[in-house]
Order: sequence, then structure tokens, then C-alpha cells
Amino acid sequence: MYPASPVLQAGADCPSVADMSQFQKFTTEYVATEDRIRISGQIELESPLSIWLTQRLLQRLLPVLTGWLEQQSPQGVAGEIGHTFAQQAARTALTPQEPVNASAGESSRLASAIDVSRSAQAVRLTFRDQDDQSTELALNATQLRQWLNIVHDLYTKAGWPLDSWPDWMRSTPEPQPPKMLQ
Repeated sequence: MYPASPVLQAGADCPSVADMSQFQKFTTEYVATEDRIRISGQIELESPLSIWLTQRLLQRLLPVLTGWLEQQSPQGVAGEIGHTFAQQAARTALTPQEPVNASAGESSRLASAIDVSRSAQAVRLTFRDQDDQSTELALNATQLRQWLNIVHDLYTKAGWPLDSWPDWMRSTPEPQPPKMLQ
């Protein structure tokens, strides 16, 4: 079982663009008082940065990300079953790490747009705010599946609608605590 705010290491499969901040490690969590999802990330040699994501922006992003994952394997019934198994495997492979903690003094931005770059190996998300400041996050397929599992769990926690999620994401069970035998 992973902690309430799982941490992911950002992927190295997608090289960074010059003059742009890139998360090396990040924590994703739902903040009820804001009714938003916050990504708190560590940028090399800098203080942590928080990026706030609205439900509206995530609703637009999800089909792009899940569509890229669907292109990574065959279509049809076997493809759907394969995606379900891949999601379960990604959830199981997520290991607990020390979270990137959001603090009152850290820099914070509200994402107004997310640019998505795709390659055969990875997806690069570039979060832009209204001042056009950008921070990027590169994820390979397994890392993206792990992050989508986290975001899906946060959607459930927030009570946000799940209709924009594909069936193979909705059928991925949440981790259960181990049962004790007596």
C-alpha cells in the first residue's frame, strides 16, 4: 500500500527543454479547501514548487494521456484487458518514498494550460501559468500509469465525476491493507 500522497520520480526518457524547470520528484495530492489537485515537486537545486490543477483542466488532459497509453499496445478486447493488467502492475510497483512537502513559503502556481509532447517512450507535460512560466514533467508509460492511478484515487476522494476515465482505469482496484490471520 502506498502513502496518502504518493511520490514519483520523474522520467529521464524525455530530455528537458533548455531554460525550463523540470520536476525531479513530485507528490500529488487533493486539497479539499481548494477543491484542486496540487503537484508539489522538487526541481534540481531549487526550492519545491507547487502546481495547482483544476478539475476542468484535468478533464481535458485525461483523454490525451489515456489515449497515448492506448496507442502503446494492441486494440480490442485483449488490449483493454492488457491495459487493466498494466494499471494493476503499475499500482503494485509504486514504492513508498519521502513526500515532497508543500510549505507556506514555497512558490505556487495555478496551471492555466498544459502542453503535451509525446514520443514513443514518454510523455512530457509542460504546465504553464497565466504569466507563461513553465514547469515540465516527463513520464514514461509505467510512471504515467502510476500517476494516473494516483489521480484517479484523488478524483474518487474529491467526489469528482469519473466519466472521463476509460473503463480499464475504472476497473483497477485500489490497494487494500493486508489482512491479518489469527
